[in-house]
Formats: sequence, C-alpha cells, structure tokens
Amino acid sequence: MDKFIIRTPIQTHQATRNEQPVPVPSTSVESYNGSKTITSSGKKGRQFRDTWSVTYPWITYDSTLDKIFCTICKTAAALKLPIASTGINSQRVLSTYVTEGFNSWGKALERFKDHEKSEFHRHSALSLRQNDQGVNVANMLSKSKLKDMTDARKCLLTIFSTIKYLTVQGIAIRGHFDSTSNFNNLLHLRANDIPELQSWLGRTGYKWLSHDISNEVMSILSNAVQRIIHDRVRSQEFFSIIADETSDISVSEQMSFCLRSVNASLEVEEYFIGVHETESTTADVLYNMIRDVLLRCRLEIGNCRGQCYDGAANMSGCVNGVQKKILLDEPRAIYVHCHAHRVNLVVQDSFQKILHVRDFLSDIKDIITFIRDSPKRLSHFKLFQGSDKSPALRPFCPTRWCVRVESLKSFLKNYENISEFLEQQKLQPSDGGSKASGFLNKISDFGFYFLLKSIILIFERIETLNTILQGQALDFNKATKQVGTVKTSLLSIRNEGRYDELWNNVTTESEQLDLNEPILPKRRKVSRKVDDMRQTEHNFDDVKQFYRQMYYEIIDMAVTSLTTRFEEDTLKHLRKVEAFALDKAENANYVTSFYKEDFDGDRLALHRNMFLDITSQRNVEIESIQDIVTYLRSHSELYDILPEYLKFIKLLLVIPVSSCTAERSFSSLRRLKSFLRSTMSQKRLNDVMILNVHGDMVENLDLEQLCNEFIKRSSVRMNSFSLFDPREK
Repeated sequence: MDKFIIRTPIQTHQATRNEQPVPVPSTSVESYNGSKTITSSGKKGRQFRDTWSVTYPWITYDSTLDKIFCTICKTAAALKLPIASTGINSQRVLSTYVTEGFNSWGKALERFKDHEKSEFHRHSALSLRQNDQGVNVANMLSKSKLKDMTDARKCLLTIFSTIKYLTVQGIAIRGHFDSTSNFNNLLHLRANDIPELQSWLGRTGYKWLSHDISNEVMSILSNAVQRIIHDRVRSQEFFSIIADETSDISVSEQMSFCLRSVNASLEVEEYFIGVHETESTTADVLYNMIRDVLLRCRLEIGNCRGQCYDGAANMSGCVNGVQKKILLDEPRAIYVHCHAHRVNLVVQDSFQKILHVRDFLSDIKDIITFIRDSPKRLSHFKLFQGSDKSPALRPFCPTRWCVRVESLKSFLKNYENISEFLEQQKLQPSDGGSKASGFLNKISDFGFYFLLKSIILIFERIETLNTILQGQALDFNKATKQVGTVKTSLLSIRNEGRYDELWNNVTTESEQLDLNEPILPKRRKVSRKVDDMRQTEHNFDDVKQFYRQMYYEIIDMAVTSLTTRFEEDTLKHLRKVEAFALDKAENANYVTSFYKEDFDGDRLALHRNMFLDITSQRNVEIESIQDIVTYLRSHSELYDILPEYLKFIKLLLVIPVSSCTAERSFSSLRRLKSFLRSTMSQKRLNDVMILNVHGDMVENLDLEQLCNEFIKRSSVRMNSFSLFDPREK
C-alpha cells in the first residue's frame, strides 16, 4: 500500500504546482501540529489524538469543526483530478473525508485503516503522483479501470461456472453460514488457480456473492435451458402433455409437468418443465395449472395430440377429470393411462385378490422389517451370513415398481440364514422373541417356500416389463408388443411340465432346508351367519394338486389383469391408426375423420403407398411402426419425398406411453428438497430442479453470453464489469 500513500505535507504539493495556493472547498482547514489534545468544545471524553497524524500523515484536523479530513483525497478533489467517484462506497468516502469530515473517535484507527485501503484513497493518491510527474491521469486511470473491469468479468464468469457446477450436481449452494457454504469454499478452492479471483475474494468491496445474486444467476441459467426446450418443442408440429403429482418433504403438493415431442430425426424427446405447488388437487385447479404452463411456454393447445397421467380420478375421470377438460379444448389430444402404472395395478390385483399371496407377502414384509429395523438384530443377522457371500436383505416395498422381486430373491438366498437367526431370536425374553417364534413357524412351512418360489418365477417377468415401459423413447407399438410378449411368457409356464419342474425343485430344496412336509389345509366351514350363499369348497385328495391350483390361479390372475387393463378405447384407436400405416388396404377415412385438418387424406394415402412400395421393392419387411422408423432414419432422403407420411409417423410417436419422466423428476425433487433444504422457495426449487435434470443442456450453455445478460441488467454492473465480446473467442 505504500506506493499509494504520499507521506509529504500538503505544502510540498503546493510548491510543486508553482507555489499556487490550492483552493479548498467547503470548510477552511487548519493544519494541526499535534499540540492540542482536547476537543474544540472543551468537553472531555473521546477526542482527536496527535499520535494519529504520525501513523497516518495524510490526516488533517480542523479544530473549528472538530473533524478530520484526508489531505490526499481533499487535494485530489480540489484539483478535479480523476478519482473513483462512482459507487456507494466512493460516495461515502467523499462525504466523510472530503466534504463533511470524520469525528467518530471511538472507531478512528479502524476507520483510518479501512480508508487507507479503499479504492477512493488509492485512486486519489495515484492521481496526485501522476499529476506531479506530468502524466495524463485520465488516460492512465482509463486503462487501469479497463483492466479492473476485465478482471472483474473473469471473476463473474467463475461465479457463474461455480453455480452451474453445484446445481448440475445437485449440491447445496448455501449452508447455515456463508463462510462454510459449498459455494464459498469452492470459490476459494478455485482461487488457488485463478489469481484474479484470489484478489477479488480478498477485497473489501462488494464481491457479488450475495444470496440474491446467486438466485439471479440460477434463474438466468434456468431460463436459458427453458428457452432451449420451448424452442425445440415449438419447432415441431405436435407435442404431448405428461403430468403427475406428489408431495415434497415440506408436505406441499407438487405437480410435475413434462412435454413430449419428436424431432426431425424421428427421435422421441421428453422434457421436464418444472414443478408447480398447488393447495388443491381438484380437476379444475390442475386443468387451469396445465393451461397456464402451456401459456408460459407459448404453446397452443391446438397442437397437443396426447396427454398421459396416472389413473387417479381427478386426472383420468371421463366426466370431470383433467383429461376430459383437455379433450373439450382439443378432441385430438387423446388420453393415455400410463402403461407403467397399469402394470403396477396388474401386480396389485394379483397381490391383493388372491388371499394366499396377500398373506404371504404381508409375512415377508414383516420378517424383513423385523430384521432390518433393529440395528442390533441386523448386526446379529450378519453374523449368520458369515462369509458365504449372501446378498444383503433388501426391504420389501409394496408400492415400488421394480424392487419387489429383488427383495424376494434376497430373502430366498438368505432363507437358511433367516431360519437359524429366528431360531436363536425366539429364545429372547422379550416381545421380539415371541415375534421371532411366530415368524419361524411361518417360514418352516412348505407352503411358504412354495409361494416364494412361485411368485419369483411369475412376477420377475412382469417386473421386467415394468422396467421396459419406463423407457423415455418408448412408443405405443413397442409397448403393446412387450405386453403381448409377457402374456405369452406367462402362459408358457402354465402347463404340467413347468409345474412338475417347479414342484420337484421346491420339494428337494425344502428337504435340504428341513421344512415341514406339505399337507392339505384343514377344511374351513363357513357359518351361514357369515355367508348364507356359500358354495361347497373343492376337496383335494392330493397335496400336489392343491398347490397346482394355487400356482395356476396366480398365473391366471396376472394374465387376466394384463388383458383387461390394456383394453380400452384409446388403445383400440391407436391400433386402427397403426393398421393404416402398415397396410395398403386400409383407407385414410378413419385417420382424416379423427385428425381432420392435420392431414390431406388422399396425399397421406399416396405417400403411405409409395413408402410401402419402396420397401417392398428393396425386400424390406415392414411389420411395425418401429420398422418404419428404423428404415426412415437410415434413408433420410425420403423425408422430402414423403412429407405427409413422415408427419403421420411423428404423430404416432408423439403419443406418450408412460408418465415415467414425471416420476423420475420426483427422485430429483426428493434429493434436492431434503430435510436440510426444506424451506427453499418455489422459484428457487424450480430453477435448481431444471438445472439438475437437464445437466447435459446446462453444460452446453454459453456462459459468456449469459454473463453479458447479467451485466446489462443495471448501470452499476456495466460500470463494474466489461462485456464479453464474441469476436474475442
């Protein structure tokens, strides 16, 4: 700092300027020689001390006003030299040390030290020195200012990139204290490699790191991503709506909204748009919310050709549900009940409507919970697992789609360990001991083990289907084929050969596990008081026959449920539309009557026939929509020849199959709005979620352009940062 401090009295400067007296505005200042130690008013207490002028020779004491002025700053101002006169801090210094004076004696040394380091004082000292040497101060300061603004711009870019990294990774930006926040610590870490940032963080001036600034930066990044999404969707002919509801950690109802479109390469794209808090989940409220979102995205409801929700009455209701209200606005926006939710209902049908299965799964869940929910019991159970590399016992959650069979498999692989563990636990003189005894009786039964093996055999096929149906780019045709494949697979194991194979495996393994012998259940006589229409139960003479009936019942329930839950008017409509795309014999009347002005019927039929003729001549088999898409992608030269047919294929692809994109956003919601971050505002939550979900888009953003957008929002920023010039790249 010494180079900015002129340690010569004011008279030296006056002599240098040809002995011309320096005009001093405002008050007349008498140079104090340090002899007085009391205030001009004669009052005792805190007062000016002569030792201060030794440590800080630039101070001048006015005994009349009982105030101190800065000789350097006052002289520079009097000579009208270029000084740092902009900004709140500069104006404060100008008032305190040049025009009005300083007399806060209790904080004098602290304030003198701060002033000596201030930008205003350094600029004033530099201006005086350069003026004495005959240098063009204005030009010199202009270059200095430009360098400062360029360095500040580099620091701003670092702030943007730091916030981008934290949000994309889903890491909290703030903490209980700013000094320990991830944002602050990451900036200091990066400062080790960026000298300009090191200086920026160490300065006393405003650093542009406040909560409001970080929120604004996130908003700029989020808005940039949303603009990209909106432009992509608007550039296509059609789009579809996907929505689902959930509650967050603060027990606020959140509606996740997504859009589906098909790009020029016939690739399906689904975009998360945001979550919207709602106090009510009635159909009217949710419908108005969807229309509001479309308005904000500048999307016309007339271009919507599909909507996909779960089966809740407020969404799927055919009289007053959201889908019905959308259909009244646009009849071509057909409603699709999420296929993944349908499959989950198939599983629920089988789990709940067959009493043996219902009771069995309840017992499985209770046993797993009994072991896992106690750290002491879980630690003890791991001792029984030993080093046999048995997998960890996974929790059984009836509502999760793709973990139930995995939980049952982990139970099966730990069956012997669980039996030995419960055998020891039942000896405990506590409530846990009695529970363990009951659980041990359950798993020692042959029927329990038979159901475990049967359910794994049957439902691992359905769980595989559920995993496939969660694909983002899945189209209706492929989804329908997968459902049919699973039904065929289930029917293939409903025969004597597969049952005998299962029976032999179960009986052999039950003997190895020392389970009870299979026996016929005791006949239960239902009183007429309970059921006066009771029918005589079937009497089984053979225990194998009894378990065969149980095995077939589970398969029949699953197949029946798959058939009934995937038969509705929407699916029938889609099959008819698909048939037109694949068969020359089908005319365009049904398509044009439903989609009206979307297509020219004659032209569409012509282009369809041309495509089928081309593929036929080239010996290419076209059996599904997926075959059409695959061929068109590899022969893009047909796009201009068959525009109407290409548009028709895009319409088929844009119809959503599942709402899993919205479901996946719930996972992000749970990670981002956690117990530690439960009070964040809705606007901040939306910005953070969009940046986290669309991390690939964020990585491709032009941060320099976004920094320019931030700088141009106020004159103070324009004076603090220089703009990025695209020509500099």
